[in-house]
Amino acid sequence: MTKYFKKTLVAAAVAGAVAAGIPGTASAYVYGLSSLDITNFSITGLPSTSVTTYTFTETNTATLNGTSTIQSATCNGTVNPSITTTCGTSPVLDPLAAQLGTATSQNNFGFVGTGVEYARADAIITTAQLVNGTPSSISTIAEDNLITGTNASDLSQLQSTTNLTFTVGTTTAFNLSFLADADQRVAIVASLSVSVVNVTYNAMTNRHDYPNSPDGTCKALTVI
Repeated sequence: MTKYFKKTLVAAAVAGAVAAGIPGTASAYVYGLSSLDITNFSITGLPSTSVTTYTFTETNTATLNGTSTIQSATCNGTVNPSITTTCGTSPVLDPLAAQLGTATSQNNFGFVGTGVEYARADAIITTAQLVNGTPSSISTIAEDNLITGTNASDLSQLQSTTNLTFTVGTTTAFNLSFLADADQRVAIVASLSVSVVNVTYNAMTNRHDYPNSPDGTCKALTVI
C-alpha cells in the first residue's frame, strides 16, 4: 500500500540481536548458541535526495561465572546534502569480540562447540548500502559452554538508524527487503537461545513495527 507522510522526517531502523544464556547446572556440560546472518538488505524506490543521515551501532556482551565484558563500536555519516562518513568500507563496522574463558579468533562466526568453557559474542557489518553502494550484510553470534562453571550469558546486538526526508503532500513508496538466516542450538538442560530481527519505521507520531523471530532461513521481507 502507499503511505502518505504528513511529516517531513522519517526514521527507519533495523536491529538484530542474538543471545544465549545458561543458568547454574550440575551437568557435564551445558551449551547454548544463537547466530544470525542478514544479507541483501536494501532499500529501493527512494528519491535520491530522501536519505539524509545514518548511524550504525554494534555491542557485544559476554558474562562467565560472574565476570562480564562489553565491546562496542559506532559510526555515522551523511548522504545529503553532502557525503561524509566515519565508517569503514571493508568491513563497515567491526567491534572487538566480547570473550571470556577460552577465546577464539575475531570474526569467527562458526561454532566453537562443547570442548572448552567460554562465553563469547561477536558481530560485524560487512557491507552497507549507504556506505559502499552494495546491499547491506551483517553477521552476529552469541555462544557459550559450561564445563565446571555455574553461569554464562552473551549478547550480540546491532542497530542501524537511517533518517529519510520526504516532501509534505507528496506520495512516496519504497521497498525494504532482506534475507535472515538464524541458527539456535542448545545441549543438556536449562539452556536458552534466542534470535530476533526487528524493523521499525517511525514517521514522527506514527510508529510501525515489523518483528521477526526466525527459526531458520526467512523469506525476504518487503514493506511498502
